Amino acid sequence: MGKRTNKREQRDKEPSPSSGLKRGDESVGESKRQGALRGLQRQLEPKDLSNPGVQKMILSHIDSMEFDLSELREFKDKFHRADKELAISSEKLKTNVVNEIFFAFSLAAGSALIGVTPSIWGQKPEYLSPLLLAVGAVLMVGAILGRIIRK
Repeated sequence: MGKRTNKREQRDKEPSPSSGLKRGDESVGESKRQGALRGLQRQLEPKDLSNPGVQKMILSHIDSMEFDLSELREFKDKFHRADKELAISSEKLKTNVVNEIFFAFSLAAGSALIGVTPSIWGQKPEYLSPLLLAVGAVLMVGAILGRIIRK
């Protein structure tokens, strides 16, 4: 009984692509996935084409392929539209990152310059303290205005 079950299991198993069972250039396992009519001879003779059944099958296949082609064209258009939107969004994100870096740098540098001004006020050269104060204020005001205008 054990041998019978093993033989039955072997018969019920699908042959693997490497089992050596070949039909043309393809193995049996691969042809099942690609369609039942894949291994048939594809060359049609004029007498075959005159058969109404063959003509109906060919027309049906052409209709199916045209439908598939129209669906694929829609997907192609949708893909290109989405790809374009992704590229635009990526560039906007890069721009936003650069703007954030400039904002943070300008605000930090302006604050540092304004913060150091009182400690050097009245020392020589005397024009240095007001200059640092002015540059710091311009950097901070510029950063804040840039943030307001961008939004």
